[in-house]
Amino acid sequence: MRIIPISSPLPGEHLAGTSPVMRPETGDARWRLRLNFWPGRALTAEALELEQENRGARLAWRGRLGTAGVVRGLEVALESPATPAPELALAGHFVHMLPGHAFLADGEDIVVPRPLRVPLDQIPVHYVRVAGPNIETPAEAPPAGATAGTPQETGELVVTVDRFDAGHVPWAAVLVLCPAEFRTFGGVDPEDPCDLDASQDAFADERRVDACILRLCQLPAHLESLPSLTDRNDPRWRNRLAHAIFAEEARTSARQQVRFLDTQPEGHRWDTVLREADLFAWEWLGVPLALLSSEQMPDTTARSLFLDRATVVRPGGGAHPRTRPAGRLATADDEAALNPPGAGTPINWRAQVDQFAEHLGLLPATDETAIAAMASRFQFVPPSGFLPRGTLEFLTTPQALALPPATGQPPDRAGINHFFPAPFAVQAVPVALEDLDAALAASAALAPYDFSATEEAVRVLKPVDPVAHEANQ
Repeated sequence: MRIIPISSPLPGEHLAGTSPVMRPETGDARWRLRLNFWPGRALTAEALELEQENRGARLAWRGRLGTAGVVRGLEVALESPATPAPELALAGHFVHMLPGHAFLADGEDIVVPRPLRVPLDQIPVHYVRVAGPNIETPAEAPPAGATAGTPQETGELVVTVDRFDAGHVPWAAVLVLCPAEFRTFGGVDPEDPCDLDASQDAFADERRVDACILRLCQLPAHLESLPSLTDRNDPRWRNRLAHAIFAEEARTSARQQVRFLDTQPEGHRWDTVLREADLFAWEWLGVPLALLSSEQMPDTTARSLFLDRATVVRPGGGAHPRTRPAGRLATADDEAALNPPGAGTPINWRAQVDQFAEHLGLLPATDETAIAAMASRFQFVPPSGFLPRGTLEFLTTPQALALPPATGQPPDRAGINHFFPAPFAVQAVPVALEDLDAALAASAALAPYDFSATEEAVRVLKPVDPVAHEANQ
């Protein structure tokens, strides 16, 4: 590597570091190596493979220009056994996956050309531990029942992938689609009973074929120890688990932070820091397809497995969202002030709406009793979303006009509320259908509703035809 000094340095300017770190050999990054062609050079199979790896890695770097996630397809569903087992087990369940295309966090792409049906108990269960740079092993110990993996340096962090024994049922895990590769011979029939002819090796046509494999990545231990997730028999368990993942994603999202450091010399106390988003543990393995966990069935003590897609699946191939400012100004030198939590991204906010709609679609909402039972399975709901029609009884126009008018507010159409807690002040107003998207987007960045709060204000929007809205009907 040719090193060129700074030609005209500014006062006090100096080299703080290089990325990647300069070293005489690049054995841990073979993809950076490429062929040096010259006339008469012999092209070996190893040299051509090295060139293929270099070109594939450069294509993966271009894949980082878009967001990581599912571009199309890859919907999954869980097939349960006809006769449920007395104890919770993965055996007897099957995962159905549709064709599709996705991008990994490192830019690699995965294509599934046909539908798949995979036994759930044949999918290996892993646990990913992530440590800081220049650390041989993560500080976190392998979980009970898992075999420690080999630490792998990823350039910035050290990642260790542990594997559980067969038959392990995770408390919660993410179904991940991981890239794979296998070698085959184009001119050899694997079912041919004849012995291989060594003289035909030159015509074997060895090939490297891209493939994919399903894995389960158990959720980190710090999520399992959250107070809201200690009672797994609570009917709100699934909703709390999804909220914990959304909150963790928003906290570690990319953010822009303004800092005032009074310990620095005058004139250098104000600065701005851009912090990139952290990856979830399962994103080091592949593309998340669904959240796998279990919940207690209504009116019984038995538990059943479920797949929740919207909790972990994000749209891929799109533009990266803009870095948003952090919620507070850093004025101290402690870690809490210098690294405030993020506020989330539009992708995170949209996922909360999709997950809420997906969860509601699984619960009956036929009458008031069913809606009350449905509401008992939620503690957190997104600040904007869609509700079943029977969750609120609306007043007619004459009934709404008969109420005492509120200053600067349209007539309230809320009648009897069947979904939100009694302390919540629920208001219903009509909105033109063409203004609905703008109203939902304006509320997407707010904090979610917590049904355990003592008081909240909820506004329910009833979409109406623009002509009827102008006529105030």
